[in-house]
Amino acid sequence: MLLWADTGLFFPCQVRYLYEGREHLLVLFKIRATPLDTIRSVMIIRGPEQSDQSAIEQLFAALLTAGNQHVLPPYLLTQQNPVNNTNALYTSAQSNKDLHRFGFTRGQAVVYGFLSSWEDSLQSPQLSLAVHPSFRRHGFARTMCNQLHDLARIRGARSVRVLILRENKDAIALCQSLGYRLSPATETHLHGSRDLDEIQNEHSRQVA
Repeated sequence: MLLWADTGLFFPCQVRYLYEGREHLLVLFKIRATPLDTIRSVMIIRGPEQSDQSAIEQLFAALLTAGNQHVLPPYLLTQQNPVNNTNALYTSAQSNKDLHRFGFTRGQAVVYGFLSSWEDSLQSPQLSLAVHPSFRRHGFARTMCNQLHDLARIRGARSVRVLILRENKDAIALCQSLGYRLSPATETHLHGSRDLDEIQNEHSRQVA
């Protein structure tokens, strides 16, 4: 879905709405197509639905091809191809305990975000996300992170955790800009944590 840009708005813009009893999030981005043509692209963030299977398979295929399989939870990562990844997403018992969100634009799944179940993790779920290689550097990852932070806080989590490859400079920069405290975890990974109370206080100051 494409709309002409309204220069009177700031981007990205977020609009929350209810549809069939479920909350959805619309995120509007301003993307420069040509010097004379500026358009606004709509991304919808929501949980996976049955009609999304084909789009999700294509996203998983792109992520696996790009070497981003490390962002998938273990019960998806053990599958051997995107079709099995997607089937596990819809049928795994563990998957039903976790929280999955996808960002869709123009019918294509472009972002995958994941929060592990925090029932046994001291109210501190682990966050992972990945953006389709063709849709990176447009702010989609930051928007998905903020949405997952909000969802975790609403569900009673006190903080969120991340595990990042040391070589993933973009992810490190994003987490640092979002206020994560990073520390060495292993020779290949960094551990990060973010207090959700701090985020809530920031929202309160912005509203005030």
